[in-house]
Amino acid sequence: MKDIKKTSDQWQKECKVEILDPDGWDRKNWDFSWYKEKITKSEFEERMIISTCIYPRPITPENVWK
Repeated sequence: MKDIKKTSDQWQKECKVEILDPDGWDRKNWDFSWYKEKITKSEFEERMIISTCIYPRPITPENVWK
């Protein structure tokens, strides 16, 4: 099965995590990196992990993804 790719903005709408400081995204070309670049859910999670976020408690896959 092929990995589904969406923009970070689209993945964010499916996620309960609030990203405060998007360190995992390209800051020099943030508009493209967030709104236009298509990435997998796994890539989104990798970028989210190195960003400053507010996570729901307890942190479980069920609590993170809608």
